Amino acid sequence: MLTVHNLRRTDRLEKLSAKYHIPVCMIMRANDIKSVKDFERCRRINIPRQCYCNRLKGKEKTDWKIYTVSAGDTLFSIAKRHGVTMNILKKANSLSDPDSICEGEKISIPILTGEIYSVREGETIDDIARRRGMPTHCIREKNGLEQNEPVYPGMQLLLD
Repeated sequence: MLTVHNLRRTDRLEKLSAKYHIPVCMIMRANDIKSVKDFERCRRINIPRQCYCNRLKGKEKTDWKIYTVSAGDTLFSIAKRHGVTMNILKKANSLSDPDSICEGEKISIPILTGEIYSVREGETIDDIARRRGMPTHCIREKNGLEQNEPVYPGMQLLLD
């Protein structure tokens, strides 16, 4: 998961690192920043919440890809191509509207593994977890779902 930070003129990588308790290298990697000039061109920055380098001991590791949106891409097509769900991409990039992506925009894609499962009519997350022999909280965590967030028919979930 990511937090989106809208940059102000006074923001610097080191300040963001201290504010969010995340190493500068993680912020740079999550935003495909290779130089200070790249950072200065940004209007908003994705702040990772999970550690994917060894600088923060005891945190879960997650790798990320940066993808540049091409003409004709939809959030659904990007999710399908990268083996994640649209809901995971929405949450990872703090997108409230899946149609809000535009050509040239960079989005972060968490590298996750598992089977994509489509929720059926009348199913709850507890039903799915019970049938799969998985704890409900594991499904919620993997898919970025809040404790009481419901699932709905047609919703895709990533399962182990």
